[in-house]
Amino acid sequence: MMEEGRLVGKRMTPNKRSEGFVLVTVLVLLALLTVLGVGMFMSSIATQQDSAAAARSAQARYYAETAIEYMRWAWANDADFDSAITHVGELPWLGDREEWAWKTKDPGPTSIGGTGGQVMYFDNSPLAGRAIKWPLPVVGGVTQYPVLHHISVNLPRYVKLDIASDGSISTSMPGMPHQNPPVVGADIPRNGAVLWLTAGDKVTDFELDPTSTVCGGAWIGAGKGCIVATGAVATYHVIVYALGYVDGRPLSLVRALIQ
Repeated sequence: MMEEGRLVGKRMTPNKRSEGFVLVTVLVLLALLTVLGVGMFMSSIATQQDSAAAARSAQARYYAETAIEYMRWAWANDADFDSAITHVGELPWLGDREEWAWKTKDPGPTSIGGTGGQVMYFDNSPLAGRAIKWPLPVVGGVTQYPVLHHISVNLPRYVKLDIASDGSISTSMPGMPHQNPPVVGADIPRNGAVLWLTAGDKVTDFELDPTSTVCGGAWIGAGKGCIVATGAVATYHVIVYALGYVDGRPLSLVRALIQ
């Protein structure tokens, strides 16, 4: 009997080892499936986040382009955003385009909070200190993109467009000083854009010098001003910038020539 017991014991040992091997295999497979499942879950979340970010960027681009087209229409129809009479002799019913044409050598403020110029959201501040200038500066071969969140803080003036879900637009000009950081609803729109004008052409922005003796006349012709780089009267175009916001975040910047 003892001999048989030993034989039976020897036959049971491989079975236990086999059961242990199967258990370990199952645990390894479960671990692999868990890792695979977690990986797929995280990948799905990342994909959804990327899709949401792309959708927000596209929406911000739409708001910025809408603001550009709105300004094209407003400028062509001589709208008056700032409601300001900024020089002696100006007729109170003049819109912003007529104000600009009245004295194109001095189209807008030359500093943050400045009151000079004819159009209060026309950025004629020095190029070196401008909130944004075109083309974007390049350092060491790398394009230096602006910090979008700070643009409204550094602008002399700008127009705020709130765009509702039904596409309706309401406009305002935030008062000075612009708060830092910007306050959603007061300084910047939750959904919409801010826009401002400057001088330039298709490829670059200009800085105009209203103090130059070359531009001594009160009116020197629409679209002409004293360019700082040359000190001479030169023809410039009116450029509009628009920065699109979604959920209070600035996500898209568009530049266009409107006149």
